[in-house]
Amino acid sequence: MQTYIEAGKLRHRIKIVDPTVVDTGAQDSFGQIIPGANPPTVADNLPASIEFVSAKQIYAAQTFTSQVTHRITIRWMAGIKPEQEVQFTDPEGKDRHVQIVSIDNPDQQSRMLILNCLERDQSVRVDVIEGH
Repeated sequence: MQTYIEAGKLRHRIKIVDPTVVDTGAQDSFGQIIPGANPPTVADNLPASIEFVSAKQIYAAQTFTSQVTHRITIRWMAGIKPEQEVQFTDPEGKDRHVQIVSIDNPDQQSRMLILNCLERDQSVRVDVIEGH
C-alpha cells in the first residue's frame, strides 16, 4: 500500500464536525439542550480524496434504507474520531453527510488517515455497525 499522498489526488474539500459534543447554546422551546444541533467544527476546507466503495439496501424498521460507504483519505491530523461526521458537496452540487465508522493510519507514521465512512439516507446515524 502506498504510504504517502499525492497532492493532486486531494481534489475534494471536506468539513469534519463532531455531533457527539453537545452544544449548550442550542435549545428547544422548552429550554432543553438539543444534542448535535450545532456540532462544533473539527476541521474545515480540508483537502481530501473521496472514493465510493459500495452500496446496499437493507430492510430496517419496516422500511428499506440505503447504506453507502466511502473511503476518505486525508493528511494525518489529531482529533479525528469515529462517530464524527464528514460533510462535502458532490459533483452534482448535493450536500452529503457521512459518518466516520473507523479510522486507519496505514503507515503508523502519522502521514495520512483513511476514514471509512457510512452514508445512510434520511440522515440516520449509526451507533454500532456489524463487521467494523
